[in-house]
Amino acid sequence: MDGEIECPSCHRISLVTDDLDACPRCECDLERLLQIALLAHAKIDQALRCLTTGGWEQALHHAEESRSLRHDARAARIAFLAATACDDLHAARKWDDALQQMRDK
Repeated sequence: MDGEIECPSCHRISLVTDDLDACPRCECDLERLLQIALLAHAKIDQALRCLTTGGWEQALHHAEESRSLRHDARAARIAFLAATACDDLHAARKWDDALQQMRDK
């Protein structure tokens, strides 16, 4: 998995690597955060597989699960695409708003 993780104690941003288990700065245990990040990443992978096979509703479900675990723009973009493909304009608007808020930060 690629990406970054923020230490909840000192707020240092670290790249996720196979050997990262504690914050390099303050040695805070990051194992649980890494597990959540890995699960969110797996949900994104599932959503992408569903998108490529036409499983729009499943893609939306997996993207929403990923986003609930970790506020990632990639999950929001996938959810937007899946909602649009499902012709769920209410959900598509919600995800478009979420993406806009992320851009405004």
